[in-house]
Amino acid sequence: MLDAATDDEAAAADLTPPARPADAKPVARTDASTLRRRVELALDRLRPALLQDGGNLELLELAEDGTLHIELQGACVSCPAQAATLRYAIEPALRREVPEVIAVVMTAGNPEPAPVPPRPRS
Repeated sequence: MLDAATDDEAAAADLTPPARPADAKPVARTDASTLRRRVELALDRLRPALLQDGGNLELLELAEDGTLHIELQGACVSCPAQAATLRYAIEPALRREVPEVIAVVMTAGNPEPAPVPPRPRS
């Protein structure tokens, strides 16, 4: 019985994270509103290309795990290239600008022509 307790303690010690180096700087946590704002600004840079073709997208949710839920609008809803646009244009651009985004999930929205969103004020 004593050997089993010793084995459990050894196994628990293996799961302990390594000590942080003394010169390591703490990673700044981004609060949800700041992160959402960064995502919105990144989406605003992508919108002109979508609007040219009568499409748009809207941020629905940014989950705590970094999953971004967007709604496609206008011509993007019925576009045959929507999956490719998401995978090869939108998602990489968002990940470059906002590394906290780990995945982008799309939802098809209203196929009516998309309205031009108001410009954000800084």
